[in-house]
Parts: sequence; structure tokens; C-alpha cells
Amino acid sequence: MLREEKPKRPDMVVTPTDLWNALVSVYALSGLTYRKAEQKAKHLAEQGVLAHPISRASFHNFVTRRTPLTRRIMLAVIAVSDVPQDEWIFWESAWRSARMEFVRSAARDGSPAAREYLEQQREHLPKVWGIPWNN
Repeated sequence: MLREEKPKRPDMVVTPTDLWNALVSVYALSGLTYRKAEQKAKHLAEQGVLAHPISRASFHNFVTRRTPLTRRIMLAVIAVSDVPQDEWIFWESAWRSARMEFVRSAARDGSPAAREYLEQQREHLPKVWGIPWNN
């Protein structure tokens, strides 16, 4: 991605891959090295903006897809990339959408844990996702 390009908007995120791509774009546009991102995350944690600092290895592993994307990493990426805090709610929404798509996919593939999760969320999901519960 070129530095002049705009990253994918969080409201356009549907899948976990969409979310990862959008976050990598945001991080790339920040121009931060892993070391600078680590230092900035530490500073933001000291200020109470982030709950935990994130290491440069964690940033590297996120960008290179060597580790699963976690909410903690997502928050660190948007924080160090100077995404305004009033936009974080959109990223949280994108996180939930991507996570739910992952769970739904796992449930379609027969994952017992995913089916159990969907069953626990039965009251909330049919309206949003249209999941048939009569099966």
C-alpha cells in the first residue's frame, strides 16, 4: 500500500481479513517503525490511554500475520497510529463484526465451541445476522 492511499474504513469491515487489512493499512500510513510503535504504546499505556503496552515483536507479528489479531493489538495499532479516540467505537464495531463472521464460519464448519457460543447469543443474533435457529 502506498503511503498516500487511504485505509479501508472500519464500517466497511466484514471479515477478519478485512479487519486485518484495514489495521495494517492504518499502521502503514502512520510510518512508525516497530521500535517507535513500541515506545509510543508504552507512553500511551503510562498515560492510561492503553491498558497494556505492546512490544515491537507484537507489532511485527501482527503485521506479518504470525500471531492472531487480538482486541488488545487492534487498540494498540489504532492508538499509536493516531486514530482519534472518537473513531475507536467504529473499530470496536468492526472488531465485533469480524469476530462474529469468524464464529459463524466456524459454526457452519461444525465447530462445537462456535455452535455453543451462537446458542448462548441466540437472542441477539437473529435480528442482526438472520441466523436460522430451527436447524
